[in-house]
Amino acid sequence: MAVRNSILFKERTLYCAISWLFAIGIIADWANTLGATPLLHAENLIVVMLLLFLPLRPVIFASIIVVVCFVLAFAPFPSAGVYWLQASPVWLASAVLGKHIANVIIPSCAFVLFQSLIIVGSATQLWWVSSFAATMQPVIVAWGIGALIGQMTRNERERAAAEIQNQQRAHQLEMLHVLHDSVANNLVYALARLRSFQSNTPAGNNLKDVGEIADVLALSLHELRQQVIIPTRRKLDLTDARPISSVQSPGPTPESTEHTLLQTIQSAAHRLHEQGFIGMPQVIGQVEHLTPSRIELISHCVREVGGNIIKYGMPGPYALAIDTDEQTISILSSNRCSTPHPHEQSSKFTDIDAGTSTGLRLITEEISRAGGTVSTSQESGEWTIFISIPSGSHPPVPSESFNSSDNGSEA
Repeated sequence: MAVRNSILFKERTLYCAISWLFAIGIIADWANTLGATPLLHAENLIVVMLLLFLPLRPVIFASIIVVVCFVLAFAPFPSAGVYWLQASPVWLASAVLGKHIANVIIPSCAFVLFQSLIIVGSATQLWWVSSFAATMQPVIVAWGIGALIGQMTRNERERAAAEIQNQQRAHQLEMLHVLHDSVANNLVYALARLRSFQSNTPAGNNLKDVGEIADVLALSLHELRQQVIIPTRRKLDLTDARPISSVQSPGPTPESTEHTLLQTIQSAAHRLHEQGFIGMPQVIGQVEHLTPSRIELISHCVREVGGNIIKYGMPGPYALAIDTDEQTISILSSNRCSTPHPHEQSSKFTDIDAGTSTGLRLITEEISRAGGTVSTSQESGEWTIFISIPSGSHPPVPSESFNSSDNGSEA
């Protein structure tokens, strides 16, 4: 709304400047006219008043100016005649109407038609035809210029509206990532810890309190997914399914994203260990050459995969490896499932059906926009997910950070 009001204000200001300047020109011609009749004074006064009021309702007053100029040009009473078809007010009014219609085809066809009339009138010596067509040509040209400006303005408005919509959608998706990757996964982890504590503690009042807390967390998690995450996801799908264009805002620095990735990996490893999963996430290769957006995408994948292992996995050995090189980022995760995994029932690797999970769907769409793929497999109770993303980076710079030797033993 603010952008629209700003555009309207600029247009209104431009109309004021141009129409009032033309009004001053008419007044100057009016003052220099010798022997003007009362009727001519009235004509000039009417046109000047219409020019002054044009910025208030441009289309309405422009239409009135065109009609008045044509009436005065062909009026049966003494007047300035065709002067009004060759004066600036009718040109300005034609340009305003052309801008409103914003269709260059109509004035182009009209220009060709009147140019043909000039040729035909000259050839047949119908001078009134060629004279009228020549008089109309400047009006048609002004109409065409206005139509061109209108079309350019309309395209700019559509582009600005699309950019705003994409920015809003990007912000909503970012909020969904925060809700799912941070809030929802934190609730899942807290719930899992409480359930584990409840099952390993003798019965008592404290255990009852723990059970109540766990039930509250489970209800909160359910409501967060059903009332916020899933409806927002569906709303985004209905409003705009197009890829999100780049948003012109300050992005994360490489140093901050590398630190965030390290924290994400350490947090995932700690939570998996606390829930009885045996292993250590591995980072093979270097990430310094990757762009901040790629490192951030890896962090999202680690959070989603780690959360799914806790939710659906059976405590025991697991593997989570991130392999980076100049061309590709590969993420492989494998673990035993306590129940059939809801995302995949096939025993072979297939492209994932992202419609079955909000978190996995968000990640899959983000990976797809980055040119990557997500494949899954479930066989004999073993759940495996493989993610491949183009690195989109420059050749790596040698560094000792984030290499496999810094991440502990093999899973």
